[in-house]
Parts: sequence; structure tokens; C-alpha cells
Amino acid sequence: MVKERERTAALLLAQGKTNRAVAQKLGVTEKTIWNYRQKPAVQKIIRDTQQEFAELSGSMAVTVVPEAICVLQEILNDPDSRAADRIQAARTLMSGSAAFQERKLLERQISDLEHQISPSLTNITEAEIIEVEDDE
Repeated sequence: MVKERERTAALLLAQGKTNRAVAQKLGVTEKTIWNYRQKPAVQKIIRDTQQEFAELSGSMAVTVVPEAICVLQEILNDPDSRAADRIQAARTLMSGSAAFQERKLLERQISDLEHQISPSLTNITEAEIIEVEDDE
């Protein structure tokens, strides 16, 4: 069970605040914050919150991509734009296109690997899992 103060500390830490800054904000010692960070439940809150931040920032970035592409296309097609600006717009569009294609290829490869692994994973016994863990 996570106490409210621990939860608040975890949320601040997930935002990238230092132990010192969190301790000052909550009126506790840095050692107290360090102790909070050792608790698995607090660590989970930090991880989950950071994941939410990452997903939110990713989805926000995705929403502006179409507009950014339009701006780059306008620069590229504007004969009054400086040549250097048009070249940079073209480079940016080409780089983004290449990155998108590479991502799609990697996603397909991962999906193929997951399909290849799935049947073999269902055949693994609990004893085999324990044996692997013991070897580590």
C-alpha cells in the first residue's frame, strides 16, 4: 500500500525532479525520498507515470505531423523560398519518409518473430522456466 506522500513523491520523481527537490517540496529529508524510491510499489508508480508521459508526448507529436509535412511542402514548393530552406525541407521530408519506412519494416519483422516464437512458447514447461532462472 502506497501512502499519499509516497505517491506524490513518485509523481514528482517521474517528472524528473531530484530527490533534493522532492524532499524540499514535501518537507522531508532526502533520505526519506531515497527510502521511498526503494519500495517496489513506488518504483512501479514512477515507471507507469513515465510511460504515460512518453505515450502522451508521442501521441501529441503524431497529431502535429500532418501540419508539419504541409509546412515543409509549402517551403519546398515556394519559388520565393531561399534555396537552402527548400533543400532543408526536402531533406527533412526524405529523412522522415525513410524513418517511417524503416519503422514499418521493423514492426513487420517483430511481428513475424513473435509468430515464430508463439507456438514454441506454449510448449515450454514450468520446470524449463525454473531451470533457466536457476542458471542465471
